[in-house]
Amino acid sequence: MPANTSVPAQGLRQQRAAQLRAEMDVKQRAVAHVALDANNTLSLRVAAFGALAESARNNGNMLEESQIDTLVKIAREESDLVIRTSSSQALGAVNIATNKAGEIIRGYYGG
Repeated sequence: MPANTSVPAQGLRQQRAAQLRAEMDVKQRAVAHVALDANNTLSLRVAAFGALAESARNNGNMLEESQIDTLVKIAREESDLVIRTSSSQALGAVNIATNKAGEIIRGYYGG
């Protein structure tokens, strides 16, 4: 009788899926680090915010709480409108589950 190899293969697939998920976490956080760093060039930051938005739409929010806090602060307070717009788009894609989005809207309209 042939050996049942589907269980080990399934276990390997699950293990690989977990590894890929962990790699995506690290990559999304690294892209966010580039986007959030005010010392980087405008064009690099805008590209990184775009990549962060794409990653968040495809994979969900994998950012650390401190990165979310910084992203919210930039979207709310940044004086450069290009960065502010890019960060706001990324923030929308991250789709945070807290009341921080409401804080931004109230802050913008002074309410």
